[in-house]
Amino acid sequence: MLFFFSLAFVPHFFSFVFLQAERRKAEIRKIPEQLILSEVRQMVEEMQAVNKQLEDTEAAINEYFKPVDKQAEMIVEMKLQEEEKTMKQMMQAMKAQAFLDQQETGKYANLNNAEKKQETTDDISKEQAGIR
Repeated sequence: MLFFFSLAFVPHFFSFVFLQAERRKAEIRKIPEQLILSEVRQMVEEMQAVNKQLEDTEAAINEYFKPVDKQAEMIVEMKLQEEEKTMKQMMQAMKAQAFLDQQETGKYANLNNAEKKQETTDDISKEQAGIR
């Protein structure tokens, strides 16, 4: 009877061994996945650390150059004010020149009118002298 019991047990034993082998295979298959996942996690953490360092460095650079930026802004503002002042002076000079040109044109017009009146008067005088 022991022999029959042993033979009946053999298929169960082999199925148990087979299941254990399958579990081991599955665990072995998971090892590369776990290694890859852990390396990916590590790379992500390293990249996050590098990004943090870059952000900190950028903030430090911005802080370092703040005074320079303020000075540059002041210089640009002063240059703009100088240019605006120069432009206003040029506009005033152009207006003054236009006014002078207008007055000069008016003088020439008055002289021409006076000359024409004189010529007309001379012509009338000559005509009157010729009639007499």
